[in-house]
Amino acid sequence: MTCRTFEESIELYLYDELPAEDRATVEEHLAACVACQEKLASTRKLHELMSQRAVREPGPEVLVRCRGALEEALDREQHGWRSL
Repeated sequence: MTCRTFEESIELYLYDELPAEDRATVEEHLAACVACQEKLASTRKLHELMSQRAVREPGPEVLVRCRGALEEALDREQHGWRSL
């Protein structure tokens, strides 16, 4: 495993969503790579800090605007959702 591959799977590793074989490969890489150990520690810290923040749900007006923008974007597509 390369450091780049580790960085691509770090979130899945943290959320325990990697298959057992992939998880073992990540742990093997972590045992030998100080840079990735540090990356994992900083990412864990970020997750902990983010989990302490209050979660704010978007208001109905935001959802209406987003849905409208999505519908407009799909209409501009050559093969928009209406053509399906």
